[in-house]
Amino acid sequence: MMMMPSASMPRRPDEAPNYETAPMEHKNEFNPYMDNGGTCIAVPGADYCVVSTDNRVSKGYSIATRNGSKITKL
Repeated sequence: MMMMPSASMPRRPDEAPNYETAPMEHKNEFNPYMDNGGTCIAVPGADYCVVSTDNRVSKGYSIATRNGSKITKL
């Protein structure tokens, strides 16, 4: 019968491996994948403006609703 190798678990926290990493620097810069808020388009005319949007309201890859409105009457 063949025995599979097994890793032994540390018995005390000070015996556990140290997986700490150097602190990461966070930059505030444009990221096209950060806010997937949908689509909005507007076409102005001499005395009118046509505005069209999708109904999805989202943040990142989380969709809050697919029936939201992004158009507000001014």
